[in-house]
Amino acid sequence: MFFPSSARYSIAHLLPIQQQIVLSSKASAPSRKKTGLSTSTMVLHALNALVGALCIAILGLNSHGVVLKDRVEVGVVAPENVESVTVSLLMWVGAGGIVDTLLLLAGLVVTRSRKGEQRANPRRSTIYLNGLVFVATVIFLRPFVVQVYSEVQFSRASRSYDASPSSEFLTPETWSCAVAGSGRGGAAAESLCRELRASRYLLIPTMILGAIIFGMVGWMRVSEFRREGIVGKDVVEVKSVETDLEV
Repeated sequence: MFFPSSARYSIAHLLPIQQQIVLSSKASAPSRKKTGLSTSTMVLHALNALVGALCIAILGLNSHGVVLKDRVEVGVVAPENVESVTVSLLMWVGAGGIVDTLLLLAGLVVTRSRKGEQRANPRRSTIYLNGLVFVATVIFLRPFVVQVYSEVQFSRASRSYDASPSSEFLTPETWSCAVAGSGRGGAAAESLCRELRASRYLLIPTMILGAIIFGMVGWMRVSEFRREGIVGKDVVEVKSVETDLEV
């Protein structure tokens, strides 16, 4: 049985207002073009740039620290109980963080440039956002893990230049500071002490900014998930009502 077109038109007006709004918005979505970046996207780009700058600074300080350590060892040989794992991890944070920020930048650009495809295929939008969430997670976890490890090692390390190799250990930072405090090593030891300490302190803002980035990207993913769930449900309900009207 088919309803006359006028009856179907009248019944359509009985649909919930929210469903009609969804239909009209989806019909007009392809014709709308947003210009410029949203505030949240600009903030995300700014935070990502700051994290990249901090990672460059961390990598530069530790790379220069390797050169300074060689200069210090010309006059003072480092003992065997100096553990250089912290420096290696800090360089890993610097180099890896630069790669992570570039990946996040590329992901944001690709996600924005293919919004039309994502509206037509919501599953593709989900894939892009999941990739951004993964990169943001790494941006936060990398400095967080190294920060915890470096602080634990720094608190356990000896502050004495004459630490016993059998029972105590030093980090490159504590060793260079001990050498500088004893008057050995000259300006190179003092510079090495300051630069390694500065690179360890730079992990704190890097970790905080990474946490903010992770929160913002995670919120974008949750918002998209909710939007897909609500819109998808409403569209399915409207289509089912229209099908019933034609039966």
